[in-house]
Amino acid sequence: MYTVEKISSNQVKIEFTIPAEEVNEAYRKAFAQNKNMFRVPGFRKGKAPRSIVENMYGKDVLTSDAVDVLMKDQYGKVIDDEKLAVVDAGSIQNVDMAQDQEAHITVTVYVEPEVELADYSSVEVELHLDEVTDERVQEAIDAERRKLGRKVEVTEGGIQEGDDVEFDYAGTVNGEAFEGGSAEHYTLKIGSNSFIPGFESQMVGLCVNDESDLAVTFPEKYHSEELAGKDAVFHVKIHKITREELPAEDDEFAADVSDFDTFEEYKKSVVEKLEKECAESNRQNKFNAAIGKLATESKMDIPQPMVDRELDMLVRRQTYQIQAYGISFDQYLSMMGTTQDQFRTMMRPQAEFDVKCEMVIKTLLDKPEFKASDEEVLALVAKRELNKEGKMTEDELLKNYREMASQEKLQDLMLERITVVEPKAEEPDDEAETETPDEENKD
Repeated sequence: MYTVEKISSNQVKIEFTIPAEEVNEAYRKAFAQNKNMFRVPGFRKGKAPRSIVENMYGKDVLTSDAVDVLMKDQYGKVIDDEKLAVVDAGSIQNVDMAQDQEAHITVTVYVEPEVELADYSSVEVELHLDEVTDERVQEAIDAERRKLGRKVEVTEGGIQEGDDVEFDYAGTVNGEAFEGGSAEHYTLKIGSNSFIPGFESQMVGLCVNDESDLAVTFPEKYHSEELAGKDAVFHVKIHKITREELPAEDDEFAADVSDFDTFEEYKKSVVEKLEKECAESNRQNKFNAAIGKLATESKMDIPQPMVDRELDMLVRRQTYQIQAYGISFDQYLSMMGTTQDQFRTMMRPQAEFDVKCEMVIKTLLDKPEFKASDEEVLALVAKRELNKEGKMTEDELLKNYREMASQEKLQDLMLERITVVEPKAEEPDDEAETETPDEENKD
């Protein structure tokens, strides 16, 4: 027998009352599982009778294990019967238990919180919608051109944006060289913004064998405090300029990279593809922004176990991403000048926000207006060809794809209620530091 009491918006207390015969059976199982752990003089390991073990070690020696036996049998059944959305393993708060007596055990568990949703009948979000521009179309075409491009050495004319330049450089501050300020036959892609602001722009126009002094200013926030904010001069000598030569935008190029015969047809297909991608991106971004706003404005008391679980996932994801670049997570933390504990502290607000968004979506999906009907589920199955081989019955399709159909219905209906406004322009920061010294160095 048990009772369930909600003691807060995210915590439940379960009080078990267990008959004496079940208690005694739990003690018997506990002894059978642990008898080899007890050493009793005069008996081989595991052969001492239970009464002698209890006389030697105390009547309560098996109680903890007997409680575990009872909870293994009772706890899961209560969770299932009461349909509790438990988010942690629970903790035993009180045990009143002895052999041959009725037992009373109290367990408290965290459950998914009650959510008091903000008004979702209409949601206004600040969002810059994606759009297909001429520049974006050209970037897509140039990406294909680069696949067919080749590198050529430039012997006439000066450096242009995008060129790879091999050069020597030697930097000085107040006429004195500094550590790490010089290199020979260094290769740099102009426009990559890898160097100090103003450095690469002053190299544009220089030719092979040219030498020049580039005047720059180190940023105020620079990794080397000795150089931060200092004026510097870099003497450079150009050795080699390499430029990417791309195929012309013509019918031959279109035929090489697509199934179209003319460049105009190919370009039209690029625009159509980008417009489709853009529409889907805007759709998802609008929905995410609306859910994020509802998560911020809705009321819910998120239990820490839910945040901790989400935080663990975020850290694992970040670890995998860092490792993909060939460095360990510890190396990354060292480069960032932080510790694992500090990193987790920094990521915790994001984890809490993600959990709130998850709870908002789950709460909305529980509302009848967003639940997909049988017809809507089957329509989704047909549209996405989810049963092409016809192996699943209609009941199986309804069971397997109802949640997917409800999620799509939720997104469709919410998008009808979203109003998008452009984000407000940020006020200029009068104290912001400029990192471009070009104007100062023109004299």
